[in-house]
Amino acid sequence: MPFTLAPTRVVLCAVHTLAVFALFAGSIHAQNVLTVCSIEPSAAGFTTVQDAIDDAADGDIIQLLPSPVGYGSFIVNKTLHIMGPGHAPQTQGGLRAEVEDIEVSADGITVEGLYLKAIQQADGYHVADLTARGNRFYGPGRFFESSPQSVSLGSRNWQAINNVFAPELAPNSYPIVSTSNKDTAWTLLNNHIEMFWPFQQLVAGTMVDGIVAYNLIVGTESQRLGVFGPTATFHSNVFIYEGAPFNLADGCADCNIEHNVFYSTQGTFTDPSPLENNTVNLPPTFLDADSIPYFDSAADYTPAPGSPAIGAGLFGLNAGIGGDLTPFSYRGYPDNLPRLTSVSNLYHILPQGAPLEIEVEWSTESE
Repeated sequence: MPFTLAPTRVVLCAVHTLAVFALFAGSIHAQNVLTVCSIEPSAAGFTTVQDAIDDAADGDIIQLLPSPVGYGSFIVNKTLHIMGPGHAPQTQGGLRAEVEDIEVSADGITVEGLYLKAIQQADGYHVADLTARGNRFYGPGRFFESSPQSVSLGSRNWQAINNVFAPELAPNSYPIVSTSNKDTAWTLLNNHIEMFWPFQQLVAGTMVDGIVAYNLIVGTESQRLGVFGPTATFHSNVFIYEGAPFNLADGCADCNIEHNVFYSTQGTFTDPSPLENNTVNLPPTFLDADSIPYFDSAADYTPAPGSPAIGAGLFGLNAGIGGDLTPFSYRGYPDNLPRLTSVSNLYHILPQGAPLEIEVEWSTESE
């Protein structure tokens, strides 16, 4: 599809970003796509994410280009799709879009393909239908949080799907996810989660009507599932600990824990729900991953033949990543982000002052 560039000097945001720039520079999408690059000069339309958000309308896409300079924190107060190139984007020269905290105060927001610290609800808001997909969370914890000041309002239908949660060392044992008893219908699905701190909780708060399923969770010692509401379900997950076993459900009297795989390298787990078809004390194995499977974008966490995770999940599906039949993107590529497959110029010699016409082809395959 051809498009036209004005005869001006173009400096790309970073090596290998021509694909993203070329695709979004022309009007080849019905949606508005606002590009952002954190270094100047660049081919992007904005230098800060907040400026792009302020200029956007509901339904627009904010595309963060790969950059060696981080994008900082920002507030999303419109129904937008915030999209990066993936959290381990080898095709972008190893560069990613790195973000600190994202504060949300509108319904229907999607955050995808970023390397970020946390997503938090703004004080005084009730945010619904938030989706975080294909990101890598790298902060100290509380990666997915409805703010304490919003307890009286709560939130609804937050989904964390296909993310990597890898907390950094921190002075406090922060939970991975922080909810309140007013938060309903939260879903943690198909994520790779690492927990390092003693007594760290997967979920802090009381998740009502929540689902935590098909995740691969790696811990070191004495981590807990956390506190769930009586209508929440924890199923089809794989827990692997390289520390001594303990009571996973300690402090979680109302947890519905079923069809999970629990294994410790240093002792015998007690099944937290003996009547709910959990598999305990059998070591899960993977097609291409270490026995203690900390995240690696080059690994494959599909259960290997003979692994106890095979068929251990709800309805006979595999437990752990991918058990819900949803492909796991190890690099966090957005499924609908076009990537350049070829570029050719239509004219080798241009008249002076004439526009340059380029023909491109692109693909929307996720991997």
